[in-house]
Amino acid sequence: MRKEYVEEYVLSELERNILNDKAIPILVNKVNEHLKDKVENDRTEMADVEQELAGVKKQIGNIVTAITNGFGQDEFKVKMEELEGRKVQLESKLREHECKNQAVSITEEQVKQLFSMFKEFVTTRNLPECKKFISDYVKKVIVYNDHVEVEFNVVFSFLGDYGNFRMVKSISKRKLFGYRKYIA
Repeated sequence: MRKEYVEEYVLSELERNILNDKAIPILVNKVNEHLKDKVENDRTEMADVEQELAGVKKQIGNIVTAITNGFGQDEFKVKMEELEGRKVQLESKLREHECKNQAVSITEEQVKQLFSMFKEFVTTRNLPECKKFISDYVKKVIVYNDHVEVEFNVVFSFLGDYGNFRMVKSISKRKLFGYRKYIA
């Protein structure tokens, strides 16, 4: 299989699935659903962190009670330091989570603005610029015996680590050879 066919397919799929004005609302919807799921998963994880933090605080309280009742063993001090360190870690994780979860979503306008420059490069087949774009937004291309898969990795840097979105598209090899007509 010639590299040019695969490259043309990837560019065509970028146009059709990511850089197309009709595709942008669909992409925004999928990304926002992904973001909502990710936030929900984080909430579940944070509930576990809150539960662990409550347990750590209870253990600290028990040690303080034991020390005030006259049990001042060195083991208590070591355990207390360990628990205080874990408490700080858990509280920090909760604060970080609160900062990240402030209305995480994207708009069509943000996506259009982000893709406007790249759209022209792909449409005109400006290959040096297309290659930069592909390196940022195509995670991998896998050629199988009967089909080719393109895994897009759409990244919205303004969303931090929430802005990574994965989308996979497949095409049969027979259809892929139809891209020959675009290659001169």
